[in-house]
Amino acid sequence: MKMPNGKLWCIRLSIAASVILLGGCQSLSHNRTLTDKHQKKIVVPVYHCVSSEGDINNVLPAALYENMNTCIARESWSDAIYLYARAGSSTWYDAVQVETQYARSMHSRLLKESIDALNNNQRNDFWRHLQATMSDTTKKEQLCEVLIASGAPTYRPDYMLLSASKDAERGFPIAKNWEKAVYSYVGCGSEKSPDIYTP
Repeated sequence: MKMPNGKLWCIRLSIAASVILLGGCQSLSHNRTLTDKHQKKIVVPVYHCVSSEGDINNVLPAALYENMNTCIARESWSDAIYLYARAGSSTWYDAVQVETQYARSMHSRLLKESIDALNNNQRNDFWRHLQATMSDTTKKEQLCEVLIASGAPTYRPDYMLLSASKDAERGFPIAKNWEKAVYSYVGCGSEKSPDIYTP
């Protein structure tokens, strides 16, 4: 018995919607190729828990940390570690640009608030996976390359200001300063990390 075209189309649409809903962000994620500081092409891993929509350079660190906690809850460890490194490098970069005591405190505060929102098991599991990645030179170098190649934040760092009546101007993102922030925060490279102000 042949199924009517309209019914067949509805079934196919239902199956496609189910696949997208069950797969979450991973169904929509695609590998991206970026160029690193040595003009070498690197393939950015597919992050299943990280939304592929929008420009990650324009996402505020608080939102990155919130997504990190979502990834931790899903036990999507590589995604959570990427977001941890991206958010921390971003707040470091912003604190250096704004250059106030309040900005330096925000660098630590956002991470602390995010980690405090986790339960003990989530916190312990995350630190264990993070430690395993950071003690693996190859994995850490790959993480650093991806962070540096993806580029500096482009949002306005107003969250780093004590007074809401002021605006923090974001100059043109400087690749070298972003590289220094990543090197300092993540601890990249066997060579001495570039000089940078320590928040």
